[in-house]
Amino acid sequence: MNNTKSPRTKLHVVAGDFHYPEHDGRAFKALLEFLKVNKRRIASFTLNGDGLDCQDISRHTEGKPRLRRRGGWKDAIDGFREDILDRLDEVLPKSCKKVFIAGNHEDWLQDLLDKQPELEGLLEIPNLLRLEERGWTWKECGEHIERAGFVILHRNVRAVQNASPIRRA
Repeated sequence: MNNTKSPRTKLHVVAGDFHYPEHDGRAFKALLEFLKVNKRRIASFTLNGDGLDCQDISRHTEGKPRLRRRGGWKDAIDGFREDILDRLDEVLPKSCKKVFIAGNHEDWLQDLLDKQPELEGLLEIPNLLRLEERGWTWKECGEHIERAGFVILHRNVRAVQNASPIRRA
């Protein structure tokens, strides 16, 4: 018997790098279909970073007005809530543990807040997306969770010259 078809087999789904609003709509539709078909078996869903592209607040687009849209940050937040989170919340079971791990793109907001600390408390992604009231847990970029024996995190890894490999005891 194929264990993946067994109703007792619980699924821990991890998806990420949507880069909304630059996401691939067909891929997201396929994800939603997978979630619908397997709804009874889904124990957890982790959005593993870069759900939002954050181009409109990125330090990489600073001083480049052609790459930023007036009202783009608000449009991205509102659109992500409606196009991504609402649709995920519709298909995920009520008992599902939902986690959003911030990626490096969401972390660009911290760069903006470092430059303009007077905006702190107004722009935080978990608040803007209303994650807590939706039943989602927020993890900062670099934090991790463990599911089914796996460590899940979103992290940029940079090569370091002369670095020693990690050795386990």
